[in-house]
Amino acid sequence: MSSLGQLIARLKEMLIKRPSVETKATASITEPPDSPEALPSPEPEHSQEQAIAHAVQPHEAPPERTPRAARKAATRRAASTAQRRQSEKARVIVGCDYGTHSTKVLYRRRGEERIRLAQIGKPCKGYPECASPSLIRIKDDRITFGRQAVGGREGERFASLKVHLLRGDTAAANDLPKAATVLNAVYLAWVFTEVRSIVEKEFPSADITFQVAAPIDYAGYVDQSEIKRRFQAVTQAAWKVAFDPGAENQLSLRRGGSLGRACDVVQRLLEEPLLPESESPCQILPETVAPIVALALDPEMEPGIYLMVDMGAGTTEMSVVNSTANADGDVATCYYDSTIEIGGDKFSQAAAIKDTAVIDGLLYQLERQATVVHHSGFTKVLKNPVARRQWDELTVVLTGGGTRRDDVASIFRNPLSRRFGAHLRQFGIQSFVLDGPRINLDTNSLGISASEARYLVVARGLLVEQPRWPLTFLPHEVTALESDNTQTAERRPHWDQ
Repeated sequence: MSSLGQLIARLKEMLIKRPSVETKATASITEPPDSPEALPSPEPEHSQEQAIAHAVQPHEAPPERTPRAARKAATRRAASTAQRRQSEKARVIVGCDYGTHSTKVLYRRRGEERIRLAQIGKPCKGYPECASPSLIRIKDDRITFGRQAVGGREGERFASLKVHLLRGDTAAANDLPKAATVLNAVYLAWVFTEVRSIVEKEFPSADITFQVAAPIDYAGYVDQSEIKRRFQAVTQAAWKVAFDPGAENQLSLRRGGSLGRACDVVQRLLEEPLLPESESPCQILPETVAPIVALALDPEMEPGIYLMVDMGAGTTEMSVVNSTANADGDVATCYYDSTIEIGGDKFSQAAAIKDTAVIDGLLYQLERQATVVHHSGFTKVLKNPVARRQWDELTVVLTGGGTRRDDVASIFRNPLSRRFGAHLRQFGIQSFVLDGPRINLDTNSLGISASEARYLVVARGLLVEQPRWPLTFLPHEVTALESDNTQTAERRPHWDQ
């Protein structure tokens, strides 16, 4: 046998016919080394190409992975995917419910369903766990926010900044040390700065956009009302302080700062032209619409007619909605919506001095507004018998802290003893009451109690980008449904009779 043939035979012996560990051990014990049976059998000669091809072919199936090894491999793959996603610049949407009494903020990464709570500071006594106080404290030239402003003893505290923004911009008109737009922009600059810090701990250098609710109905949103423009200017200025902190915009607000410096920076930013809505990192949406979106997100919500009542500390938003489903998904038809400047604060102020006449007057206004909103939508279907039958039942959905008041809730819970109930009975409508839509939040992961979730309805609705809203028809898009075969006479609402 040639030297090459011997080398190939030896290679094959080593790679192909290696005995198992058990066989080798047995052979070494039972047979002497010089035994002919212990020597390798001569192999026939093969060509070099055949030997090499045969040697590199696998002859044994790879061992199966144990469950533990499989879990380790899956963990490594998940970690690799998470690391890759983390290295990508995350796009994050923030839903900011800027309320008169408190500010609630949720956020999520676009493309993911998981929702996070942006807890700005520690919870304060007298406020929901999930919220931060919407107020400031000023002492000389120092301004503080949130928990610091609540717990401070020196200086003067200014609350209800959002309501001041609705009433006008002059300082004298609002009994404020500075213009309402300036102080609102400074407060929101602090909020946006805190939110940025929270988000970037999880998503460094994230691309963050805000959706902020304003106390306007959809007509005011479409017609570019003055209130909407104020909110656009205020949020744009706040965003530039938080996210574009050049030397001229830089402010130190996290633990309080100079009031004069903050107001000078913000005043200059407020004078800059507004960005087009398509380019703005802050979208202003009507507070009447956000609860409708939250309603449509509730997987347990049945099709039907809903009266949404969202009462905060300063304003109350109402809308009457027909929620249905078709082959294209959920459809929400808003027949009428409105916002009024009545909230829990006015009730609390009247209750503090035991002024029952004021409380009765506020309840009267709320009842009247609920009647007007429902009837304004209802009249659009009175002449169509098919559509009219859908309105035989009404579900009232109560959201917001103000609706927790017994006297407010009784307007809708005890319809037999109320004027609103008389209006419904006039048309043979039966009503039911729900404490807010189920907004499908993992309260455990958010670190809040289940009862706190009702405060997050607006913020939850704001987390949904407009292209992902359910198919929505709003009041200006809904016309009266006529029927040539029906001569149903329109009746005036019970309130006006």
